[in-house]
Amino acid sequence: MIREAILEDLESVLQLEQTFGAEAFTRRSLRHFIENGSTLVMEVNDDIIGYAIVTDRRGSKIARLYSITIAETHRGRGYSKQLLSAAENMARKWGMTELRLEVAESNEVAKGLYNRAGYQQFSRIDDYYASGEACLRLNYQL
Repeated sequence: MIREAILEDLESVLQLEQTFGAEAFTRRSLRHFIENGSTLVMEVNDDIIGYAIVTDRRGSKIARLYSITIAETHRGRGYSKQLLSAAENMARKWGMTELRLEVAESNEVAKGLYNRAGYQQFSRIDDYYASGEACLRLNYQL
């Protein structure tokens, strides 16, 4: 089941976020995203196994998929595709016409997911991540 996150989900989301290491959001940032209705969580057997954060900017029709992840123990089962679709639907509900994201250039699994979903690369940014790795910026027309 995919639903909007509530504050009681913060600890579970924070635990999943730690997989991003140096790039992980702080507790304060995650709390802000949850409080502002920007976060979706995916539950399986009453456990939160994934989340997505979608943001918008006042005056713009472009939303941003800020973060998306599935617990390692649940990967490879199509959950990412479901969560991505729910994030797209959230952006549509807000009246957005595009959804953009950044993905590490070396993240072949995520790039494959986005490619199969119809995302198109529109730019590349060198030295984007703390590790020095580049990111690819992708766009999807809602």
